[in-house]
Amino acid sequence: MIETRDGDVATREAFKLAELFKEMVDGHKDRVPLLDHFAKSWRKLQIQMKSLEESFSDCFDILQKIADCASATSGSSTDIGTCLSKIVIRHRDVGIKLGEWIRELGGGLEHIQIETNKCKTGVTQLDKAHGKLD
Repeated sequence: MIETRDGDVATREAFKLAELFKEMVDGHKDRVPLLDHFAKSWRKLQIQMKSLEESFSDCFDILQKIADCASATSGSSTDIGTCLSKIVIRHRDVGIKLGEWIRELGGGLEHIQIETNKCKTGVTQLDKAHGKLD
């Protein structure tokens, strides 16, 4: 090591490293509330989408009942019933895709929350260990 008038080079480098570590920990602490807010907002969206999926399904159940009633009558109502049945069958796929997307969103949110908790724990442990060294 080369010594200077300002002190040992290794000591100065250690202090720089400690400052960098502290900035990194503080940066992680600042990001955690943002990740929590992100997860909370998306969880709210997921709940609203589940409600939409249930409403969507209920509407098509009722529409199918109307189609069945129309098909059971005589005259031009049978054509209307057949047309409504086709609409219901085709649009149930949209409800299925919506349900799949909701489940994928839930899985992703679960992963984000697990990783955020791991990050919180790790940063806290690192901060405590660094505090002991000071």
